[in-house]
Amino acid sequence: MKISLLTLGTRGDIQHYIALGKALTARGHQVLLAGPDNFRDWVESHDLVFRSLGTDMESFLQSAEGRRALAGSPWSMIKLWRKTIEPLTRQTLNAIWEAARDAEVIVYHPKAGGATDIAEVTGAALVYAAPFPIFPTRAFPF
Repeated sequence: MKISLLTLGTRGDIQHYIALGKALTARGHQVLLAGPDNFRDWVESHDLVFRSLGTDMESFLQSAEGRRALAGSPWSMIKLWRKTIEPLTRQTLNAIWEAARDAEVIVYHPKAGGATDIAEVTGAALVYAAPFPIFPTRAFPF
């Protein structure tokens, strides 16, 4: 079965998908892991096929622009949105389409927008896989 794993973020968002990809590959599935380009070497070192989604959050968060945005300046956020976030979002959505359009199953991180739309268009099965509790339960209430 052709499975696309879609994830964005930092190491904590990627590591779970590497483990999942290895387990699925060991069971004979054809797995593609799509994520931030700065994790290419790490993903490929685990013998997984990698597709870049182009987003390197670690570099952004360490940049002067990222630090200003995190400091909470409204002007910085508006400027950042127009200059960086909007074009980056378009680029990422296009990359997610390329990574998932031929999949039979799409497994996606909450940050991988567009996965539900791709599954609807292509008929792929869709699995939401958050690497952290996202819905309140008795064990993990908000």
